[in-house]
Amino acid sequence: NEKLRAAFLSTSKERKNRLARWFPVSNNTNSRTVIVCSVNYGQLYLFLNWACSCLANGVFDPREYVWMVPTDNETYDTLNNLGFHVEPLDWKVKDINISATYGGGSNVGSHPTINNLISHAACFAVYMGYHTLMMDVDLVFLKNPFPYLEKALIRRDFLGMYAPRNDMYGFVNAGFMYFNPTAKTKLLVKSYENLSILKSNSDQQLWNTVFRHNLLQQIEYRILPRALFFPLWKSTNKYGYHRNKTYVLHTISGHKAPRLAEHGHWYLDSKCPFFDKAAEDVALRRNLIQPKSK
Repeated sequence: NEKLRAAFLSTSKERKNRLARWFPVSNNTNSRTVIVCSVNYGQLYLFLNWACSCLANGVFDPREYVWMVPTDNETYDTLNNLGFHVEPLDWKVKDINISATYGGGSNVGSHPTINNLISHAACFAVYMGYHTLMMDVDLVFLKNPFPYLEKALIRRDFLGMYAPRNDMYGFVNAGFMYFNPTAKTKLLVKSYENLSILKSNSDQQLWNTVFRHNLLQQIEYRILPRALFFPLWKSTNKYGYHRNKTYVLHTISGHKAPRLAEHGHWYLDSKCPFFDKAAEDVALRRNLIQPKSK
């Protein structure tokens, strides 16, 4: 991860100019919101399903918010052609190897490295003064969450999705964290970045350790309501999920696409302008999504 961070930061000057051009801040506001994501080609079908959910549910055009940090040329080319703001791969030196495949599990394969990459990108965005949503790609948006998030963020440093755990992994799901670019938040994200070289496979465990450290006791944060920002594991029958009230659905653990489809939230098809047949075929070959019945 130290090599990854050094490589990513080596192109900071060009990146700063690029983000300022992609996400300009108007004269009458101090900031704007940027969604930071990272993905390899094997997980691209999940990101495209999220993008399709934004359109299908009338949320917003995701291209207005997303800063995508891809890990391979196929992902870069696909998303660039679809009109997303995609970080060039000039940071990826030859001794940094990130697999483009995905087997369907969490915190295995290239997933931990991708989580490292997104944390570096989120830290960069926060330091540029953006309100930054650091987000996994295995979500769907049912309603626009930002009006709610912006009100909840007043006088707070960050918001986090609830993780229903009682172990050392912690109770904030690191796959959905919304950062206010305060001085304290900058200290938090930089502390995480500096400590990430010690991280095991779980970014969630490290995030929860860092913000609960005694030197960061003045960090103001809130755990988002479970019913509104819903972690989908086995069922939507408990814990307050409601199709017309829930803003965000986040599939945790494995078998993501089948569970989303089971609950009526698989949006990636030829009707969506973000549909990509090649990315879908990769997921089909690895049995990550179910073939459509004829």
